[in-house]
Amino acid sequence: MRLFRFAGGIAGLVVLSIAAGAQADDPTFDPSLASPLLQSKAQIRIFAVDDAADTSCKSRKFVDVDVVTQPTLVQLSPKVRQKKWQEQWTIERCGQQIGYRLFFTDLGDGGAYFSYSPMPTVRIEESGVTRASVSN
Repeated sequence: MRLFRFAGGIAGLVVLSIAAGAQADDPTFDPSLASPLLQSKAQIRIFAVDDAADTSCKSRKFVDVDVVTQPTLVQLSPKVRQKKWQEQWTIERCGQQIGYRLFFTDLGDGGAYFSYSPMPTVRIEESGVTRASVSN
């Protein structure tokens, strides 16, 4: 699992945009609970990671997002509340669906964080054997 913190700034967005080989058709997912800026940064990071996982594929797009756990609020101090939740994002890589679990933490004015973990890809072979593998 990798952790990223974003409290603003355009420079990181530009660098990650250039590094990612694919681009999101729709910059925000309606069902996602993350802010549009945080969604954009997470999408760019997932594309960059997925590009490295399969360099032969040049066709990627986000196809689905599901909220896995609803936000929980924790009062960390009188002025700071932390909101945490999880989402399952799915991309299509050259016809294959790849899942990523995203773990979001929003500290309001104190910034927002996300981490991610690739989810296993399940294949059912002709012999009926089920195999799971992680794409990256």
